[in-house]
Amino acid sequence: MKGELMSPSEVRGIFRKADINKYGKLDYKEFCKIILKTVEQCQSVAVERMNDMQTKRARHQSGESHSSAVSQDSTVTLGKKTPEPKPRRLKRTEINVQDIKKAAVAKLKTKVSKPSNLQDWYHHKSKGIFYLEEDSTVVNHHYILKLPRSSSVWMTIEPYSPTAETGEKTHPTIDTALYILRLDGEHASTLVTCTEKRDKKGVYYVRVDLDSGKYLLLPFTTGCRLRPRLRQPHTESRLVRKDKEKVQLTKAFRQALTEIFDMCDQDDNGLLSREEFSYFNLRTSGEELADDEWTVVEENVALQMGELTQQGFIALHQMEAEDNEGNTEDLWVTLNTIGYNKNLQLDEACPFKLNVYLDECKGELVTNGSLTTDLRLEEAICQFANTRGSHQVLNSDDSVALLTYMCDTRVTLVVHNKSSQTVTVHLDCSESTNCVSNHSSLKHQITVPRNNFKIGMHLMPEDENSEWNINTACRIVGP
Repeated sequence: MKGELMSPSEVRGIFRKADINKYGKLDYKEFCKIILKTVEQCQSVAVERMNDMQTKRARHQSGESHSSAVSQDSTVTLGKKTPEPKPRRLKRTEINVQDIKKAAVAKLKTKVSKPSNLQDWYHHKSKGIFYLEEDSTVVNHHYILKLPRSSSVWMTIEPYSPTAETGEKTHPTIDTALYILRLDGEHASTLVTCTEKRDKKGVYYVRVDLDSGKYLLLPFTTGCRLRPRLRQPHTESRLVRKDKEKVQLTKAFRQALTEIFDMCDQDDNGLLSREEFSYFNLRTSGEELADDEWTVVEENVALQMGELTQQGFIALHQMEAEDNEGNTEDLWVTLNTIGYNKNLQLDEACPFKLNVYLDECKGELVTNGSLTTDLRLEEAICQFANTRGSHQVLNSDDSVALLTYMCDTRVTLVVHNKSSQTVTVHLDCSESTNCVSNHSSLKHQITVPRNNFKIGMHLMPEDENSEWNINTACRIVGP
């Protein structure tokens, strides 16, 4: 019921070993003893391996020259097949992906099985958007989950592509994740977990038991696939046309507005509340919706239950086009800030859906504040890499390390600087194959303040159906 689901053959295997009397039943106390004994054996093996690694590292460091620049290379091969280990060379460590996955499973404490009675749980849902800024940073909606008492929680997040013409919403190749932080005060927070798993439909999920309190939900995308466009398309779609001197919106523009309306409809009720329309206004004008602006909306278009309809949303843009006498400059500003290119393709933004199911209490899910990048997100990513990833020391006094975290869909490289001075580290993944990063190049240099973590690079396969190889060379280039 809880944890990794076992196959029937795995269950039969346990019974063969633990069903001493062969009655088809297990003595629960004896079974617990077997589990605890297995855990102790695994811990002993892990300690032996760690000691062995430290011994080899000490021998390796003693043979190095006292050069100021210390480099480390690592190779991670991912895919359906794992190649045979290559011969070891000086300053190179071969990382077997299967070993990393086993270690990750051993450390994983959150539940990952989808509840069979999910339809009976309390359900909260919301939609949001990842927006790509001019400096390639990503801003998006954040959420607060309020729990009046402890509960088992099932959370999912998934990207989707709104298609107004067909009504279908397919999953794009954009990656997503959700980091869950417990709010301990106005500014203090503690990392709980994140969505490490993805199903065949592209839905990222996690199951976890949460105590009563407030939790910050931070959606995340690496930026490996949500990338700035290199250039505008050669063709430009028309937004308006004149019919007997009357300005009319084109069919293509109306479809784009329908998509935008769908993306801004966070509660998915087919209407835009004042708060939802304010988020749209904030994104397109940089300012939240003022009282007098909402009054203009109320006076010019019909509302349904106090909320804006899709027809009313399109009518507002029809009015703007008429006021500008067919000039589309302001309309293009709106489309560009939402993420559309000149061919009305959404290429610099990605909408997502968030679902939260609660077993023991109803709770409350609310959108938190404006569209920003929360600084706690990078801290959470680094902390997760520190607890779940592998560590490679980059200098002789163990004060600078490269953390390599891997889950079902990505690899994240984090530099941990434990020294008392700022360090600059050069990452080179250019020898990797079938690999893309969140930077314009597979080479990247970062400066890490003293006693701090910093994300160096996110990596994903360019083609998920092919094997991908990660070859990372890391070098300290300066204080």
